Amino acid sequence: MLEEISLNHTIIACTRKGAVIKGDIPQAEAAIVRGSYAQVIEVSDFNEIKDDFVKITVHDPALRCFETREKLSRFFESAYIVASEAAWIDIANANVHKGTTVEHLQKILQVMPEETLAFGDGYNDIELMTRSTYSFAMRNAVEELKDAANFITRSNEEDGVMNTIIQMLSLQGNSV
Repeated sequence: MLEEISLNHTIIACTRKGAVIKGDIPQAEAAIVRGSYAQVIEVSDFNEIKDDFVKITVHDPALRCFETREKLSRFFESAYIVASEAAWIDIANANVHKGTTVEHLQKILQVMPEETLAFGDGYNDIELMTRSTYSFAMRNAVEELKDAANFITRSNEEDGVMNTIIQMLSLQGNSV
């Protein structure tokens, strides 16, 4: 279905073994994928993938992901489909997103929302903000995320995450 919508975007099939891309994508697109994923596997056809997908990501350098997402509307009931920004779409099982993932980790680690820091900048981070008392939107975040977060911190370009973590740790003093 995604390949039928457009041949000009890059589809990244994420499995437990790594990100899978087609070997014939432009080198610039392959470099973007390699910059985002530790393990990248190339295939000639996605039908070669035998592992279960964790998620599918789409990168569109033409910035049409909001339109592409709407073309997938018939799947909204059965899948979580979010355009995090104009260039990226995430597709996962229904009700599987960053928020449910952090909630699951909190249960495993026996950590409360009051003990959790969360950072985000895109639409795919909105659910994440609800799982942390210390939820931070980056200064360069989309407005809807800023509204969902409890705090706003420096932008990505200003190392906002690292600076905020350092500041939060310094507030702990010697109790860390």
